[in-house]
Amino acid sequence: MHYQQYLQRIRQSWRIITIITLATIVVSLIASSLQKPLYRASGRILITQKTNINLDMYKASQSAERLAMLFAKIIKSSSFMKDILNSGFPIDPIYFPKKEKDLREKWAEMVSSRVSTDTSIIEINVYHPEASQAKNIMNAIIYNFSKKGKAYYNLGDEVGIVVLDTPLVSERPVKPNILLNIILSLFVGLAISAVVILWKTQNLPQKPTPIMPPEPKKEENEKTEVMEVVRNGDTIEEKKTDHYIGGLKIVEK
Repeated sequence: MHYQQYLQRIRQSWRIITIITLATIVVSLIASSLQKPLYRASGRILITQKTNINLDMYKASQSAERLAMLFAKIIKSSSFMKDILNSGFPIDPIYFPKKEKDLREKWAEMVSSRVSTDTSIIEINVYHPEASQAKNIMNAIIYNFSKKGKAYYNLGDEVGIVVLDTPLVSERPVKPNILLNIILSLFVGLAISAVVILWKTQNLPQKPTPIMPPEPKKEENEKTEVMEVVRNGDTIEEKKTDHYIGGLKIVEK
């Protein structure tokens, strides 16, 4: 289909586009309302590497960055999780499942960590339905890192762990992000509408091309009546003769 024809089809199908888009937005709002609102507590930790004769500043920064990546992965481990839950901070144990598999999945959903690009700074986020619990868990993570972080890799005084930001809790729930979900559902609805319109356009029955009846052909032996003038002596007579298109004279009258 030509591009202009497709645009015209879209303009003609504005009702379908509106219905599908509104439906996706409603589904998104329903799904968002079924999710528990989560608060976020965030903090940052800096990993440093001391320089020495065999380790210049550039190599020390690279080493610190690699250590930061390792520490960021440690946060997801089950051993680190158990240290946090048993750290003595007022963390509600009811929120955490009893089964080990479910407990690890819950921890992976609750805590996220990443290393800032080209730095040795670990950014940590904790999500929880209660703002106070998110803050307590973040405090436990920072405390555990500052006190026991070096023990995970048997690191000595050459590695330093510095707390850059103490826990900061969001004033409002950050999950689910209703505005973002609405925007995404809007684009999804428009995309689905375009696919539906294209599918309907390609599957519409084509109008049959009118077939013109063939022009009647004259028969070769079609008879025509003509007048024949014959001179008989001094008299001129008119006679009707039957001729055929082939030029053969059959009967004289």
